[in-house]
Amino acid sequence: MRLDALLREAWRNLASGTTRGVWWAAVLAVVLGSATVFDAVTVSSIGRSAQMFQDRGGSVLIVESIGAIDGAQCEALASLERVRGAVALRQSAEPLRLAALPSSPPALYEATPGFARFFTTHPSDEGAGIWLSGQLEQSVGELAGSSLIDPSTKVQYAGYFDYPDDGRSMSLAYTAVIEVPATGLFDECWVDVWPQRDDLASLATFAVRTPLDAPPEVRIRQLNTSMGESLDQELELANRVTRLLPLFSTVIAGLVGVVAVRLRRLEIASALHVGVRIRDLAGQLMLECISWAVPAGALALAAAFLIARPLEGGDAVFVWLSAGFTVATGATAVMVGIFGGLASIRSKRFFQFFLDR
Repeated sequence: MRLDALLREAWRNLASGTTRGVWWAAVLAVVLGSATVFDAVTVSSIGRSAQMFQDRGGSVLIVESIGAIDGAQCEALASLERVRGAVALRQSAEPLRLAALPSSPPALYEATPGFARFFTTHPSDEGAGIWLSGQLEQSVGELAGSSLIDPSTKVQYAGYFDYPDDGRSMSLAYTAVIEVPATGLFDECWVDVWPQRDDLASLATFAVRTPLDAPPEVRIRQLNTSMGESLDQELELANRVTRLLPLFSTVIAGLVGVVAVRLRRLEIASALHVGVRIRDLAGQLMLECISWAVPAGALALAAAFLIARPLEGGDAVFVWLSAGFTVATGATAVMVGIFGGLASIRSKRFFQFFLDR
C-alpha cells in the first residue's frame, strides 16, 4: 500500500474515533507526565539543596594554623580540579579606625587577592581599598553625617561583601577586610570546592608551612555545618528513589500500545482475512500511534521544562535529559507494544473475535 493511501486510512480512523487517539493520548500523557514530573521534582529538590549548601558556605573548608599558612600556596589551591576559589586570611594587630565608630573599632583582616573572587562583593565608586562586611556596613551606614573611613588610615572604602547569618562561623560577620599581596604567612586558608572531593583536606594542608623542628598545630573545619558535613549531589542523583520511574513508565507505555491494538482485534483480523498485508497494517497503526504519542510526549516535556526553569544550568540539563530519556523510551515502548499487539492477532481467529464481540 502506498504512503498516501496509508495516510488517508489513518486519517479516517482518527477522524471517526476508531483510533481513540484523544483517549490514548491522555492515558500516555498521564503515564509519561507522572514519571517525568515526579523525577523532575526530585532532581529539582536535590539541586536546590545542593545550591543552598553552597550558598551557605557548606562547600568551604578552612585550614587554620596561626602564623603558618603560606599565602601563595593557599591561593595556588584554586588551580586544583573542582576548586572554585581559595583565599588566605590573617587578623591585623591593629583594628580598623572608623570615623563613624571611634569607640568600638572592628577587627581588621588582611586577605590575599583571591578574596574578591571568593565572596559576593558590592564595590563602591572609589575602587580598591577596605571591604566591610554587610553587617558592619549597615551599622556604619546608619550613622549619617560622618565620613565612613577615618582619613588617618589613608585607604579608601572599596565596598562591602555578603556574610549572612545562616549558621556559618561568624568570624567575619562584623569585620573589615583589606587585600594584601599573597606573600608571607597567614592564619587561615579558605578553600571553596564543588563538587566536593574526599582528598581536599589532605591537599589543603600543603598550604601550611611546616618547620622540621616545631610542626605547627593545624585545625581543619567546615565554614558552615548547619546542613551537614558533606553533600554528594552526584551520589544523591544516582540513588534517588525516582530513578526507576522511566523503567516503570516504559513498561506501562508498552502495555498501552498492546491494549490499543487488542481493542481493535476484530477490525484488524477482518482486514487480514480479506487480504490486507500485515506490513501495511503495521504502517497504518504506526502513523495512528504517532498522532497521539507525540502530543503526549510534548506535554510531558513541557512539564519538565516548567520545573527545570528555576534551576541552575547543570541541574536543568539533567532534568531535560532525564525527561527526554523517559519520553523517548516510553514512545519506543508504545511502538513496540503496537507491533507486538498486531503480531498476536491472526486472521483465522476472525470469526472467534466476531462471536466474542
